[in-house]
Amino acid sequence: MLRSDYNRLILLMNQIGPYTVIERIASGGMGEIYVAKLQREAGFEKLVAVKRILPHLAHDDGFVRMFEAEARLSALLTHRNIVQIYDFGRSGNDTYLAMEFVDGFNVRTLQDMGRKQGVPLPLSLTTRIVASAARALDYAYRREDSNGNPLKIIHRDISPQNILVSVEGEVKVADFGLAKALQIDATSLSGELKGKLNYMSPEQVRGQQLDLRADMFSLGAVLYEMLCGKRLYPNNVAIRTLIGMVERAEFRPLGQVTSSIPAPIAHIVETCLQSEANDRYESTRELVQALDSAIAELGIGEPTYTLADYVRRFDSERPLARILAHDVTMVPNRPIVSRQDDAQGELGGLPDEMTPTPKTERAMLRPQHHGPRTAISRVDTQSMLTARPQKRTILPLLAVILFSAIGLVAWLQHRNNQEDERSSADAERSVPVTVSTGIPANVPPDAGPVPEPKKSPPPTTQQLVLKDVPEGAKCIVFDVLRDLELPSQSCTKPWKVGSGPHRIFVSAAGYQNWQATVRVLSGLSQDVEVRLQAKPPGPCSLTISTKPTGANVWLDGAIQNGTAPLQLTAVSPGAHTIRVSLRGHASVEQALTCDRTTSDSLVIPLKPRSYTVGIHRASRDLREGATWTQDVRIGGLKATVRVDVRTKFASVTLNTKPFSKVGVGKRDLGVVPVKFRVPLGAKRRVRLFRDTLVGTVMIRFDEASGSTQPLP
Repeated sequence: MLRSDYNRLILLMNQIGPYTVIERIASGGMGEIYVAKLQREAGFEKLVAVKRILPHLAHDDGFVRMFEAEARLSALLTHRNIVQIYDFGRSGNDTYLAMEFVDGFNVRTLQDMGRKQGVPLPLSLTTRIVASAARALDYAYRREDSNGNPLKIIHRDISPQNILVSVEGEVKVADFGLAKALQIDATSLSGELKGKLNYMSPEQVRGQQLDLRADMFSLGAVLYEMLCGKRLYPNNVAIRTLIGMVERAEFRPLGQVTSSIPAPIAHIVETCLQSEANDRYESTRELVQALDSAIAELGIGEPTYTLADYVRRFDSERPLARILAHDVTMVPNRPIVSRQDDAQGELGGLPDEMTPTPKTERAMLRPQHHGPRTAISRVDTQSMLTARPQKRTILPLLAVILFSAIGLVAWLQHRNNQEDERSSADAERSVPVTVSTGIPANVPPDAGPVPEPKKSPPPTTQQLVLKDVPEGAKCIVFDVLRDLELPSQSCTKPWKVGSGPHRIFVSAAGYQNWQATVRVLSGLSQDVEVRLQAKPPGPCSLTISTKPTGANVWLDGAIQNGTAPLQLTAVSPGAHTIRVSLRGHASVEQALTCDRTTSDSLVIPLKPRSYTVGIHRASRDLREGATWTQDVRIGGLKATVRVDVRTKFASVTLNTKPFSKVGVGKRDLGVVPVKFRVPLGAKRRVRLFRDTLVGTVMIRFDEASGSTQPLP
């Protein structure tokens, strides 16, 4: 306990406001983050994270005012996926922000450790982390003020470093609104800006008005990086070049970096990373729904403790684990007593030379004492640090504190040595020494035989049997009473369990996840009927290809952007009609039903479009783009007819020997040669004159069979 008080004295000399600093865990361009403790009366103690603003920013009044406004705004957010803000204040030259301490890692650290140990984040946990972060963004944007008006809070700095994952599997977004306070200058050449640019939306770099879709782009960039292990933009480019790439959203599509990402997830990334905000999801709630649908469709939903198990793989690297390994001050039930019994000043009855009185000595030596506060715990560090003394009193005050600390340290060391000597003597008197017979040496010889200790009966093991479990299902049994997950095994094999409540989780492809809590009675077997429900059909994603390629594609009468091969994503379940059309080929309509049996690709062959062309008594089948020349004798005339088949009409050229005049329908076209058009599917009667009517030539264009392909 004396060592504990000694260490507490050292820590009290490193205060940020009312918070006692334990260890610095991070630093950046804006400030440093510490693990700290808030201590109050009656043994109250809370672990927090304290962000101390760097001095060059703390002296900037404009920055501090903006930072205060953003801190007040962030404090309004109370959500399970957002780091809670507790306090904001100033202490001397320090401007600080106290917030919830998340015992775990940020996503960047988690990714790096996973790759280093050969256990990268699986797709199921990646989507869970991003979906939780999206829920936080959705809540912040929809949060209302006291008048019911939405606050529309935007994070502006979503990155892997600002998404935290705790050892309990909780996902929390940190630093809401602080990026706006920074007012990042795009002309800066700092490495920090270069790192942030990898996650900025194009409109943020352009200086345009931002809304929640800017955060959506940043979250899409985080998901992109988590899926393929590479950042959105290359690292080896100058920052000026990088700014231009971000402004134009020039990056390699996810499908070109890796082909192992399922289509629903790839579509979500593609939508989030659109260059124009209007082409992204309309809201983060829509993004959350898309993620949930993709997770359900792919059957990759995982319970919270699965993420917690992954994080605990790196337990030894946790900042809190390192702190607990060497910080002896973090011990419960330390003697923290009232200040009201202090009748002799701030040092609790100790004179200036720190000589202990019998009263204070007894208070220090009794761990469970709740009387007068110890000398060390009596020091009002807040008033000492927040007071602003005149310059001429600073040096004497520091000298008094220093000499007082030296005196107290020497006295504590002396008391500690005495305690060690007394403890050793007591241990020698109280520890029984055993002899070869196994009988304690301090037992009288006439006390009779030493009774053997009673053996506790062996624990009773019950069986838990899961019935009607589909083949290939994954089952997890969790012992609630003992806070223990049972070793994995085949679902159909009986589970050996202890008595008490157990939670059961079952997942199988094509079924919704199932869970139940059952109570197993001592000495009895428990049969559990697993009732899985089939998953509702999710949206389909398929690629439409044509032979030859380049056809336009319609889905339910709406033309799609691009030409075949073309990927259709998020096609709703049910019946649909696909139509493809290519110049010179017959259009094709095909029925499509979106369900679990739908293939991920559809290839549609196209037949060339052809027409049956008739000139007088001759006929021929012609494709679009083909030509045909036919000679016809009418009376004393030799007529030469040339037909060119186009997309919607045919061009007809007519000449005669000797010359003649030509009339088509009611029109007089004049003397040969003449040229006119005939719509495809129509026919025309051509009249030939010299002085009088010589004769007529019939020209017709009929659509050949097979020009429109039937439904398969």
